[in-house]
Parts: sequence; C-alpha cells; structure tokens
Amino acid sequence: MAPEASIDNIFHHITTSNSPGALNHTIRSTLPKEGRDLILASPLASGQDPLSVLDPHTNSLGYLYILSARLHIQNAMPSWSAIDEFCNVCNIEQLRFAPERVILLVKSIVKLANASDPRLAIPTLRTLATRYPKDPSHLTTIHTQLLIICAQTQSFSLITDFLEANPITNIAKELTPDLHYTDNLIYHYLAGVSLAAVNKWALAEDYFEVCITAPAAAQTISGIQLEALKKLKLVQLISSGNASPLPKYTNGNLLKMFRNTAYHAFVEAYPSKPDVLKRIMDKEKNHFTTEKNMGLLNMALLRAPRWQVKKLTQTYVTLSFGDIGRQVGITSEEEVRDLLLSMIEAGDIHGTLSTTTVTFSDPPVHFSKEQIDKVLRAAQHEAMRLQDLEWEMGRSKEFLQKASKNQQSEWGSQGMSMDEDLFPLMADRGGWSQDIEIA
Repeated sequence: MAPEASIDNIFHHITTSNSPGALNHTIRSTLPKEGRDLILASPLASGQDPLSVLDPHTNSLGYLYILSARLHIQNAMPSWSAIDEFCNVCNIEQLRFAPERVILLVKSIVKLANASDPRLAIPTLRTLATRYPKDPSHLTTIHTQLLIICAQTQSFSLITDFLEANPITNIAKELTPDLHYTDNLIYHYLAGVSLAAVNKWALAEDYFEVCITAPAAAQTISGIQLEALKKLKLVQLISSGNASPLPKYTNGNLLKMFRNTAYHAFVEAYPSKPDVLKRIMDKEKNHFTTEKNMGLLNMALLRAPRWQVKKLTQTYVTLSFGDIGRQVGITSEEEVRDLLLSMIEAGDIHGTLSTTTVTFSDPPVHFSKEQIDKVLRAAQHEAMRLQDLEWEMGRSKEFLQKASKNQQSEWGSQGMSMDEDLFPLMADRGGWSQDIEIA
C-alpha cells in the first residue's frame, strides 16, 4: 500500500485541511474505492484510535468517513453514545460535502440497531433528519428510514411532535442522491399511520392526502397510495362522520380502484346503516385484518351512533331515549343514556337529560383568557389611536380658526365673499348650465 493511501496520511489531511470540499476530494482520490473503508476503519500506526483524537465538531467530515467505515465493515464498533454525540455536535455543513457517506452512515446505523433493538436508532435518525437538511421542510431518505423503524417498533409517540413541526414541502435530492419517488409515498403514508395511532386525526388526514395526490409519470398508481386512501377514508369517518372529497387533481384511476373495494361499500353505508356495516366487516374480516385496518374499522363502527345522534340535533330539540335507540340501532335505553352522557361530557353535543328524554341546546359561547386579553389589547390600542387623533384634530381646529379669521379679514377688504372667491365662474353667469356645453 502506497504511503499516501494510509490512515495516517488521511488523518494528517483531516487535521490540517481548512477546506471540507478539498478534504472530501483528497480522501476520495487518495484511497482506492475497493479498500477505502478497510483503510479508514484501521487504527493509526501508533495504535491510537483516530476517533479518540479527532474533534467531532471541528473535524466532522473526516470523523464521518471513519465512523461510517467502521459501522459499515463492523470493525472496532463505536458505542451508541459516541454515535449519538457525533450526530448532535457535528458540523452539518461539512457533512453536506459527502452525502454518499451520510447515506452509508444512516444505513449502517439502521443495520446495527436491527441486530439488537431497532428503537435504539430512533433518536439518532431523528437528530439527523432534523439537522441534515438545509430546511426542515425538505425530505431526505433519513426521514423514510426513521418512519419505517417507528412503524416497525410501533414507537408512534416518539415521532408525533416531529411530524407536527416539520411538514414536508420539498425534497433534498442533492443531499441524499438515493432519494426516490417511493420514499415520498412511504414517508407520508407511515406518517399518517403514526399520527392515526395516537388519534391525531386531522394531521393524519393531511399526510395521507399528500401521499394519495402525489403526481406520478404516466398516471401510474402505487399500491401505497391505494392503502393510504383506504386509511384516509376510515380516519375521516372516525374524526368527522363522513368521507370528504379529495382534490380535483387526484388520480382518477386511483379513485376507480377504491370504488371496487369493500372499503367503499363501508363508507357508503356509514353511519346510518349499522347492520350493513357489520355485515361488511364480518364478510371481509380476513381481508381487513391482513391489511391491518381492523382497528380503524372497529373504531369507526363504535363511533357510528355518535355521528347519528349528532345529526339528530340538527332536526330535533327533544327526543326520548327510545326514539334515539331506534334511530341509531341501540336497543337498551340505558346504553342510549350512557352514550348521550359521554357525548355531552366530551363536548360533542350540548343538552340536558331527564329520566327518559334529552333536550338539545346550542353550544355556549366561551372565550379563553387568551382571546379576552387579545380583544382588550386591541381595544386599548384603538383607544390610544383615537386619543392621538383627537389631539391632532384639536391642534388643527385651533390653527383653522386663526387662519379663517385672517382670511375673512382679507376677503372683507377686497369686497368679495368666500363663494364668489371659490366659484368665480358662477358669478353673474346664471349657473353651470350656461357655461358648459356637452358635445
């Protein structure tokens, strides 16, 4: 091996270079591609571990090359704490000079975690997904790997706030060259699944919709999009009692495919036909279970009576428990009473219960302390503006009075009234009509 292709030579360049771009070129051009990681993962000639000498922030690019090489060939494996520390303190701008090494690092982290506990990778990948893109709204393959592990381990609560704070609006192809169209679909689909699992219905709908409406070449349809559409419709039934229409730019072929599924029949019967809903679920139970949608379907079925009751509030003021039970398919008046009580406590409806009836009422108007404070601040601001205007008007009035007296004395000496001064054309002419001709 040539001296320049040694870890000691590379270590020298790492510690003396002031240009990450030049250092990246040096490492790639000096070390042969076939044996590059083997050289980078070796100790220094002195026996020292180069990672114990390098500063993870100052020497981030070189540290990345060595760390990713060790994880890749599984030689002198660093601890999870060392990996986490690097991802937290490294100079991200240096890492962006070597996106292929970042990709290798991420894949190696996932592989290492899968060998023991996949959940170990979640904090590390989340840190990279937050720091590595130039903007939090940019999608990378790190995002996709993060969501896959969260879904596999059902660690949905660990990613909820990340999904709430970082909606994706762009892609970062230059930072992760291996990013593909399906990464976008997988990320948004799994984000919707994760949010639905923690009852974040509205945000889950948003992520599912992004997946469903993602444009594709030649109007092709991905199976991921169809699965997202199935879950979107069920989430909408749970959260609002009906399925909302999709944007007009949604692939028409995808909608046709959905209409040929049992999910469409379920949506059409919801919520007013409980017997039909139960028959569909019994008939398609194996199919629904295989697609992992039984949980959403059961929740939708459980909430169907609530949506029926809510519709009744739009038509009736007072109803007996028996009448409501017949409308929603509940035979026990005690169950109807419990349902109404839970809906009132949850704020879904407003009303009062008697022994056998319920009287619905309009929701009371409530203002939060923040809303009241906001209105008061606005009123105080307007009062100050009004005070300033009155003060300015007072000054102007005094000035106008003085100016008017002076002007009147001048007009009096000239023997001409204000009207004559302002409208000389009307004096002795008999009005406007004698002066103006319309062609």
